[in-house]
Amino acid sequence: VNLECDSLDETSMEIVNKESTEQLQPDILWTAATNSNTDYCCNNDNTREFNSTFLEVLGSGCFDNWRDVKITLDRCSFTSWVRGKCAKENREVYRLCLVNDGGCDNVIREYYNTLCTSDVILPHCRNSQTLCR
Repeated sequence: VNLECDSLDETSMEIVNKESTEQLQPDILWTAATNSNTDYCCNNDNTREFNSTFLEVLGSGCFDNWRDVKITLDRCSFTSWVRGKCAKENREVYRLCLVNDGGCDNVIREYYNTLCTSDVILPHCRNSQTLCR
């Protein structure tokens, strides 16, 4: 993912397949935390500055479970954080990572929410059952 803009504030992006131009949809992956499949997981990691983030994998075929996605994060080359548009008093802040190992063409999207009037991260993942493991 390569973004070149002066400012991406108040931006909501649609990620599309480069060949078909169809919007990439979140994949549904297995998590051991609930022994079920979900289209997101909570990356509740207290060792990081952003400790209540959600992960989504846009596109399919590269990952079987959320544990593998979390392992991939360490070698991700993420974009800068992008502040999305305010909607219903909430703002989504997100960053993207292209995963193109072994023929994959997926995007990991990491995001969190704030109030529109504050930069404090809302702790949506606190005590979550849908952890990335």
